[in-house]
Amino acid sequence: MLKIDYIKRKNTKLFSNLNEIKKLNLIDTSNYNPLYTRFFSLNNTNFDTINLNHKWHLHEIFENDSDSDSDSDSDSDNKTKSDNKTKFDNESDNESDNESDNESDNESDNESEDCLINIYNCCLKSSVSNKKKFKDVFFKIAPLINPYKYLIGKYNHNDEYLFTLPSLTDEKIPDNIIYNKMNDTNNSSYVDGFFSFLSSHLSESYNFLNSTKFYGSFNSIKNDYKINIFDDLDMLEDSNFFLENHGKLYNIPNFDDFFEDTSNTLKPIKIENNITLSSIKSFENDMYDNIFDNDNNNIDNSNIDNNNIDNSNNDELSNNDNNDELSNMKLLDLNDLKSLSIDINEMDYKSNSKRLKCLSDDSSCSSNSSHTEEECENNKDDISIEEIKSPTNSNANSNTDSNTSYSSMSEEEIIANIPKFPVHVICMEACDYTFDDLIMEDEMTPEEWYASLMQIIMILLVYQKAFNFTHNDLHTKNVMFNYTEAKYVYYIYNQNTYKVPTFGKIFKIIDFGRSIYTFDKKIFCSDSYEKDGDAYGQYNCEPFFNQKKPRIEPNMSFDLCRLGCSIFDYLVDDVSQTTKFLNETNVKSVDYVRKLIIEWCLDDKGMNMLYKSNGQDRYPEFKLYKMITRCVHYHTPEAQLERDCFKQYLFEGNVKSKDMLTNIDEIPSMI
Repeated sequence: MLKIDYIKRKNTKLFSNLNEIKKLNLIDTSNYNPLYTRFFSLNNTNFDTINLNHKWHLHEIFENDSDSDSDSDSDSDNKTKSDNKTKFDNESDNESDNESDNESDNESDNESEDCLINIYNCCLKSSVSNKKKFKDVFFKIAPLINPYKYLIGKYNHNDEYLFTLPSLTDEKIPDNIIYNKMNDTNNSSYVDGFFSFLSSHLSESYNFLNSTKFYGSFNSIKNDYKINIFDDLDMLEDSNFFLENHGKLYNIPNFDDFFEDTSNTLKPIKIENNITLSSIKSFENDMYDNIFDNDNNNIDNSNIDNNNIDNSNNDELSNNDNNDELSNMKLLDLNDLKSLSIDINEMDYKSNSKRLKCLSDDSSCSSNSSHTEEECENNKDDISIEEIKSPTNSNANSNTDSNTSYSSMSEEEIIANIPKFPVHVICMEACDYTFDDLIMEDEMTPEEWYASLMQIIMILLVYQKAFNFTHNDLHTKNVMFNYTEAKYVYYIYNQNTYKVPTFGKIFKIIDFGRSIYTFDKKIFCSDSYEKDGDAYGQYNCEPFFNQKKPRIEPNMSFDLCRLGCSIFDYLVDDVSQTTKFLNETNVKSVDYVRKLIIEWCLDDKGMNMLYKSNGQDRYPEFKLYKMITRCVHYHTPEAQLERDCFKQYLFEGNVKSKDMLTNIDEIPSMI
């Protein structure tokens, strides 16, 4: 059982080192984290010397040199990691070899590409023996306040607390939105960092290989803070504040290529409130060359059958998925138009209305784009749910040809540079690539798919057992892997041993900024779920419980369903065929990997959470998150162990490689 304790270190040299690293450029760095007050009695003399009691802590940072990764411990995985990364990159980037001579000329381009990848070779020091080792460390720069609210003017940019990091020296606690957010123990960045610490403890104490190792966290002011705004262009371009403050509060290279110049836009036309369509009666025909003359000779009324029009259109509407929205509409004839009078003042003209767009600190869907309906839809797709409740029909032996070499994936980027910004720096083990990279490379064999998913299932199972954990934003880019030479990883759960092939990869889950978990009888819940937070409305539970609304607790089926939704489009080209895929009985024709992912995307009634049968989104944007929470309960990690495709890993022999074994039965509940 983990006992939270602290070690006193001022880290003066380390903080100076953080400032010297050019791309990190961190100033005013502090040890203090408001979350620590939930465990320790702190005062204004000791609050800035407290560090959590993890095994290895950050001692010194060096300028980027990934090839220098070495270890005073025996760690063959790191050698494999370096070799495989080099091989991986060389295979995918041969065309860049002839560009090396122009590296200095392309410095700005290179900086744009890797500005969000803060991996540095570091010296780590044992908190027990003072032994040192060298590792690649990832520095996650997590914002302490919402950068999008900063960019669109939701914060006072002259606020004295904007760049004042939390401390215990304040004699009086101000009622200030920025101060309150940075000092909130449920700040999403603190929740993220603390679970990284807890996960690392599982590695240190229980040999849980799928944990990410944690080396420390700090608060700091980041000079030249960079954020990729590509996914949020629509939302930002609707903000006049954002457009007007380019070059003042932030800078985007080639700004005019992405945003229209609004400085010389015309004033909007003013529409008087009293204008109605009935005003057309005042028109004189001769004023407009008799174009409004009622010339019935030009209309062959004998060929118009209003009843036929109504019937034919109603037939079409009856086949439309949107029939409920259109059923009350009536077709109008020419006589109806004469009596129609609509006051233009009643129409809603909001030229700058927000588009439905994903918005959050971590580029995941936001409640700002949610819909109000929260009822699960009825089953219209005629899919049996029985095999989801008792999934035993999957086959892991189907094969797919795979001859594609791996290459590194790069996201589309538009980088906004903010001169300085308050951040929480989380120092953790560097990973090689994302699950998304692996899937995009195409094609993993069914055996590789199942082995990868089995590791992910075991990670969630461990986290749920130990911390009652839900990730709440698990998609293919929040699962990463490191290379390994080990052929198998072993798990013991409920006295059953599972021998899972690695195919050279150990998977890990990252980014816990939306997570909810319990430790030491304390609930840690991201402030994303509070009112006006990015994920408001997904759950209704402590510490943000609203007594006026129904209680909605964290859902242990959410994560696998959300992960399945992020994989679905990679495997399914035609949504209308999903029922056929699920009901296929010919063993030779069944794609069992695709069938598994489709099933993970089904709600309790057997409906696809992503799409209707006509291909339209069933729950657009953040509403998908809310509906998974409410409507999906059969996709827990433990339930997956009853599937044949995962039962195949049951192992009766002796585990020879104890270094690759995690005994989950020995991991206690720490809630």
